[in-house]
Amino acid sequence: MILPMNEGQGRTALVTGASSGIGKAFAELLAAKGYAVVLTARRSDRLEALAAELRQRHGVATHTIVADLAQPDASQRIVAELASRGLVIDVLVNNAGYGVPGSYVNVPWDDHARFMQVMVTAVLDL
Repeated sequence: MILPMNEGQGRTALVTGASSGIGKAFAELLAAKGYAVVLTARRSDRLEALAAELRQRHGVATHTIVADLAQPDASQRIVAELASRGLVIDVLVNNAGYGVPGSYVNVPWDDHARFMQVMVTAVLDL
Protein backbone atom coordinates (compact mmCIF):
# COMPACT_ATOMS: atom_id res chain seq x y z
CA MET A 1 0.00 0.00 0.00
CA ILE A 2 1.36 3.43 -0.91
CA LEU A 3 0.55 6.09 1.66
CA PRO A 4 0.26 9.79 0.84
CA MET A 5 3.33 11.83 1.74
CA ASN A 6 1.34 14.12 4.06
CA GLU A 7 -0.60 11.34 5.78
CA GLY A 8 0.94 12.15 9.16
CA GLN A 9 0.42 15.91 9.08
CA GLY A 10 -0.68 17.02 12.56
CA ARG A 11 -0.13 13.53 14.02
CA THR A 12 2.58 12.19 16.31
CA ALA A 13 4.17 8.73 16.32
CA LEU A 14 6.11 7.10 19.16
CA VAL A 15 8.78 4.60 18.09
CA THR A 16 10.48 2.41 20.70
CA GLY A 17 13.89 0.98 19.93
CA ALA A 18 14.36 3.85 17.49
CA SER A 19 18.13 4.27 17.74
CA SER A 20 19.02 1.66 15.11
CA GLY A 21 17.83 -1.06 12.77
CA ILE A 22 14.13 -1.51 12.10
CA GLY A 23 13.14 1.11 14.66
CA LYS A 24 15.26 3.70 12.89
CA ALA A 25 13.70 2.68 9.56
CA PHE A 26 10.18 3.06 11.02
CA ALA A 27 11.07 6.52 12.32
CA GLU A 28 12.42 7.52 8.90
CA LEU A 29 9.27 6.28 7.15
CA LEU A 30 6.94 8.05 9.57
CA ALA A 31 8.89 11.33 9.33
CA ALA A 32 8.81 11.08 5.52
CA LYS A 33 5.02 10.79 5.78
CA GLY A 34 4.89 14.00 7.83
CA TYR A 35 4.47 12.60 11.34
CA ALA A 36 6.11 14.32 14.28
CA VAL A 37 8.15 11.57 15.91
CA VAL A 38 8.99 10.69 19.49
CA LEU A 39 12.05 8.47 19.54
CA THR A 40 12.83 6.24 22.51
CA ALA A 41 15.77 3.94 23.16
CA ARG A 42 18.61 3.51 25.62
CA ARG A 43 21.30 5.43 23.72
CA SER A 44 20.92 9.19 23.92
CA ASP A 45 23.64 9.99 21.38
CA ARG A 46 22.03 7.88 18.67
CA LEU A 47 18.56 9.24 19.43
CA GLU A 48 19.74 12.85 19.25
CA ALA A 49 21.59 12.21 15.97
CA LEU A 50 18.54 10.56 14.43
CA ALA A 51 16.23 13.33 15.67
CA ALA A 52 18.46 15.99 14.09
CA GLU A 53 18.66 14.04 10.85
CA LEU A 54 14.87 13.62 10.61
CA ARG A 55 14.23 17.31 11.42
CA GLN A 56 16.69 18.40 8.76
CA ARG A 57 15.60 15.93 6.08
CA HIS A 58 11.82 16.02 6.57
CA GLY A 59 11.11 19.22 8.50
CA VAL A 60 9.11 17.42 11.20
CA ALA A 61 9.08 17.93 14.95
CA THR A 62 11.22 15.38 16.75
CA HIS A 63 11.42 14.48 20.42
CA THR A 64 13.68 12.06 22.24
CA ILE A 65 13.11 10.18 25.47
CA VAL A 66 15.94 8.03 26.75
CA ALA A 67 14.44 4.92 28.34
CA ASP A 68 15.41 1.32 28.99
CA LEU A 69 12.22 -0.71 28.67
CA ALA A 70 13.83 -3.46 30.74
CA GLN A 71 13.27 -1.18 33.74
CA PRO A 72 9.83 -1.82 35.31
CA ASP A 73 8.96 1.90 35.53
CA ALA A 74 10.15 2.86 32.03
CA SER A 75 6.71 2.89 30.40
CA GLN A 76 5.26 5.08 33.15
CA ARG A 77 8.21 7.46 32.86
CA ILE A 78 7.72 7.70 29.08
CA VAL A 79 4.00 8.42 29.51
CA ALA A 80 4.74 11.04 32.19
CA GLU A 81 7.34 12.69 29.94
CA LEU A 82 4.89 12.76 27.02
CA ALA A 83 2.27 14.39 29.26
CA SER A 84 4.74 16.97 30.57
CA ARG A 85 5.56 17.95 26.98
CA GLY A 86 1.89 18.04 26.00
CA LEU A 87 2.36 15.29 23.42
CA VAL A 88 -0.49 13.03 22.36
CA ILE A 89 0.46 9.85 20.52
CA ASP A 90 -1.55 8.87 17.44
CA VAL A 91 0.63 5.97 16.29
CA LEU A 92 2.71 3.58 18.42
CA VAL A 93 5.43 1.43 16.91
CA ASN A 94 6.50 -0.94 19.67
CA ASN A 95 9.76 -1.98 18.08
CA ALA A 96 12.11 -2.41 21.06
CA GLY A 97 13.14 -5.98 21.58
CA TYR A 98 15.85 -8.59 21.56
CA GLY A 99 16.41 -12.31 21.99
CA VAL A 100 17.93 -14.30 24.84
CA PRO A 101 20.45 -16.77 23.42
CA GLY A 102 21.10 -20.14 24.97
CA SER A 103 19.02 -22.78 26.63
CA TYR A 104 16.16 -21.49 28.78
CA VAL A 105 17.31 -23.49 31.79
CA ASN A 106 20.90 -22.24 31.52
CA VAL A 107 20.02 -18.54 31.42
CA PRO A 108 19.73 -16.70 34.76
CA TRP A 109 16.19 -15.79 35.75
CA ASP A 110 17.05 -12.05 35.87
CA ASP A 111 17.80 -12.20 32.13
CA HIS A 112 14.40 -13.77 31.47
CA ALA A 113 12.67 -11.22 33.70
CA ARG A 114 14.24 -8.29 31.77
CA PHE A 115 13.32 -9.98 28.49
CA MET A 116 9.66 -10.34 29.54
CA GLN A 117 9.62 -6.74 30.76
CA VAL A 118 10.71 -5.47 27.32
CA MET A 119 8.82 -7.97 25.15
CA VAL A 120 5.55 -8.26 27.09
CA THR A 121 4.99 -5.87 29.97
CA ALA A 122 6.29 -2.67 28.33
CA VAL A 123 4.38 -3.47 25.14
CA LEU A 124 1.14 -3.80 27.08
CA ASP A 125 1.89 -0.77 29.27
CA LEU A 126 2.50 1.52 26.32
